[in-house]
Amino acid sequence: MKKKCLAVGIILLFVGINIIPSTAQDIEKPSLPTSSGHWLYVGGSGPGNYSKIQDAMDNASDGDTVFVYDNSSPYYEHVVIDKSINLVGEERNTTSIDGGGSGCVVSINNDNVVISGFTIQGSGWGSDRYNAGITVISDYNIICGNNIINNNCSGITLTDDSSNNTIYENNIADNHHSGIKLNPSRGNNISRNIIRDNFYGFLSSTSSYDNVVYMNSIINNHQGIDLVNSAGYHISENTIMVNEDYGIYMIGSLNSNIYRNTIENNLGAIYMRDTSDVIISNNNISEEWNGIESVHSSNSTVSGNNFISGGIALTASQNLTIKNNIFFTQSIVISASSNPSDFIHTIENNTINGKPIRYYKNTNDIMVPVDAGQVILANCNNFILQNLNISSVHNAIQLGFSSNTTIQNNTIINNYYGITLSGSSENNIEHNNILKNDIAISLYKSSNNEINKNNISENYGYGISIPCSFSNRIYDNEIVKNKKGISINDAYGVANNNFIFKNNIADNEEGIHVEGYYSSPCNNYIFHNNFINNTGNAYDKGSNIWDNDYASGGNYWSDYTGTDGNYDGIGDSPYLIAGIINNIDNYPLMSPWNGLPALELDIRGGLGIHVIITNNEIVNASGCRWQIHVSGGILGLINRTVRGTVNVKTGESTTIDTGIFLGIGLIDITVKAANEEKTATGMHYFIFSIVK
Repeated sequence: MKKKCLAVGIILLFVGINIIPSTAQDIEKPSLPTSSGHWLYVGGSGPGNYSKIQDAMDNASDGDTVFVYDNSSPYYEHVVIDKSINLVGEERNTTSIDGGGSGCVVSINNDNVVISGFTIQGSGWGSDRYNAGITVISDYNIICGNNIINNNCSGITLTDDSSNNTIYENNIADNHHSGIKLNPSRGNNISRNIIRDNFYGFLSSTSSYDNVVYMNSIINNHQGIDLVNSAGYHISENTIMVNEDYGIYMIGSLNSNIYRNTIENNLGAIYMRDTSDVIISNNNISEEWNGIESVHSSNSTVSGNNFISGGIALTASQNLTIKNNIFFTQSIVISASSNPSDFIHTIENNTINGKPIRYYKNTNDIMVPVDAGQVILANCNNFILQNLNISSVHNAIQLGFSSNTTIQNNTIINNYYGITLSGSSENNIEHNNILKNDIAISLYKSSNNEINKNNISENYGYGISIPCSFSNRIYDNEIVKNKKGISINDAYGVANNNFIFKNNIADNEEGIHVEGYYSSPCNNYIFHNNFINNTGNAYDKGSNIWDNDYASGGNYWSDYTGTDGNYDGIGDSPYLIAGIINNIDNYPLMSPWNGLPALELDIRGGLGIHVIITNNEIVNASGCRWQIHVSGGILGLINRTVRGTVNVKTGESTTIDTGIFLGIGLIDITVKAANEEKTATGMHYFIFSIVK
């Protein structure tokens, strides 16, 4: 009776094998063996039963079935299958084959083999690719319904160009190297397995291609799926979660399709390096850090994905298409680069927090709509970004190789990066509130930009970070309660000739930090700033200028303990800058810098009225509007206004005048230039002279 029931169970097993799910690509099902041959038994109490599995194998013929009872389990042996047979265990949790810690436990050397119903464990260690629970070096085999666990190398290895094998509904766990390893192998279908607690869940290397990975649970491995120099994969409808490293990791791979997977709570969802022509679509991604990271990769498409958390990070990658994705909390970031082509992609119809991601490339003269949830400019000129409110994205505003752009009156809160410039110049960042980001503003290999009149406060990392940028002007900013107020370093190139002046730098853990990694940052001008109550006011490992000579003075330092014996407002002893002993502020200010007027006005007489405008700033005054108004005279007959614009270079003066006008008597003069105003009273008899 038992044997009859057993035969019915085996028939049902093979019926089950014939309904292996196919993927959306209509993968051709393998040619399956039948159970029409002889039956050989291992274990149990029947007459003629074998005590070792290998003895039954040696006496079997193609088409036979070897059935293994669990009452003699575990079977400590190494099984070599060199015939087209069916090897079936009585019950997967109680019928065990154990290799004792050496070699391959089961080797499939012939085509059209079925293995089902076993716990297979205890393979050997080492780099030998044949060390595995099951090693397959043949084609059209089926491995289903097994526990493949606790092997010292891989759980299942498909190697030596094996092909068209089906691995499904196995529990593959606690193997020290890979759950499943292809090295190399092609045209296989790996589906509905639970792959957990291995180092690699699934590893494909050495030119494996055209494999299907479908509806598996790949959980709690060090790395979920790893494709190395592989191609033509279809990875779909898998649950890939809680792996220590990436869910899917690809190096040197191409022409693969990754779709309809759930990828969450890994270090990152998908990593691509030196990879091309990959389509990533319709996945649900939820990662604390990167959803998709592309490094040195090209010509791939990311579309229709739902990024619950985690975004897309592009590093030295070209010509990607990113469209129709939905992002929450993070978005798209293009890493700082010296190569303009790294910023040129097709990015369209994406949203972040319900707002559109505005991406522009090779475009001029645009005012960005105020509904933007993120803005990226690539090789653009003369843009205006104003009145935007951007929060909870990875990089709120990013300029790559763009110029003459004004970023003003924006509120940028709670992002990783607030504003980043890469290879960009002649831009103006002004009157923004940039709060509670990791890094408020970053300049990478960018020059001649102006950062002024911003509120840069409570950022968790840097207020302003300047790696390898030069000739930028940073002034009139409130830089308060950040971890580091301003950082300058030469980690990726020179960081020289930046002007940092007239800023209030207060209550930061460190006010300003200048670090030299390769060549010391030098000739940065840092003066007329107020350093107030920072835990460390300044550190300088370069060679920089910390004052503007005696008459003008240096910076105000709240921890300066010197005296001012001659009451000129400048300390009698220098302020020492931490870092390198020869960096000093020679003329520390005794009270906070309130500044000379940006423009100084001097009214002179003569033929007409002459006004000398002196620019006390260290930035040029371009297009400065001025006005001279004259009123009074006998019977009040003099009433004249003259207007215009003027350019005044830093440290220089220029003269404007009214020209000759008729009238006599006492007159009043009001002069305005930019935000400055001055009045005077005088007598006019063709020649004007000042009374007061």
